[in-house]
Amino acid sequence: MIFLFVLKILINYMYKSSTLHSTSGKLSKVLTDPFILFVVIVAMSGIIILTSTFLIIMIGIIELVAQYLQEGYPSKLPPVSSPSVIMFLAEELSP
Repeated sequence: MIFLFVLKILINYMYKSSTLHSTSGKLSKVLTDPFILFVVIVAMSGIIILTSTFLIIMIGIIELVAQYLQEGYPSKLPPVSSPSVIMFLAEELSP
């Protein structure tokens, strides 16, 4: 979603900065523009941060479930529905 938004901004910026009769050399000029590079870097770093956060949360959930299954307490696991799982994890992870 974020990537498509950034791509839309890039296409609009390239379309506005180029003329209809001469497009040679405009693409390299746009790609070396500091504003476009800043937008691309910010978008890509945001995507990396969101992806890594999601992976860390998923690894934590998998480790917690695996720990309870190894201890032999499958009865402690809640029914699999989103609110009960979130409440269970909130209770278990709270200090």
